[in-house]
Amino acid sequence: NFWFYNPEEGVGENSHFPLLIFLHGQSLCGRNLNKVKRYGAIDAVSRGRYIDSYIMAPQNPGGAWNPQKIMNIVEWAEKHYNVDTTRIYVYGMSLGGFGTIDFAATYPDKVACAMAMCGGATVKNLDGLSKVPLWIVHGTADRAVPVSASDKVVEAIKATGDDSRLIYTRMPGVDHGR
Repeated sequence: NFWFYNPEEGVGENSHFPLLIFLHGQSLCGRNLNKVKRYGAIDAVSRGRYIDSYIMAPQNPGGAWNPQKIMNIVEWAEKHYNVDTTRIYVYGMSLGGFGTIDFAATYPDKVACAMAMCGGATVKNLDGLSKVPLWIVHGTADRAVPVSASDKVVEAIKATGDDSRLIYTRMPGVDHGR
């Protein structure tokens, strides 16, 4: 299940929009899709904010995000809507930060840019991340997901010899929720 926001209602059929994928954290896992509206892009839209892109907010039933399942919904959106396939963005927090890194590492040629907050990686091969503009944000006082999880991703990107697309913001004294 996922939320899908369509900004083109009332706009010409030939308009193309970017696709923004929001991956939530563990607290929103389950089978109640309304939980996904608690924070992130769908929450912003429900509060009246107009976002000039399609937005997909899948709900993870539990466990790690599966990059292939995320790609399946991307392909669904590309098939049914005028997605600008050169502008597919993914971001997530905590478990969603892990999902963001895993998705971008698995499909670096599909991701225009990514942002992972207080996450890490579960996939083994992170080489593709050097091709993706990526902003990683993590607090040093995070007890839920240690900052070392993001440090390992950054080290893997640096090991490729090309970290020119990486921004890493290590936030001193900041915990998981902030």
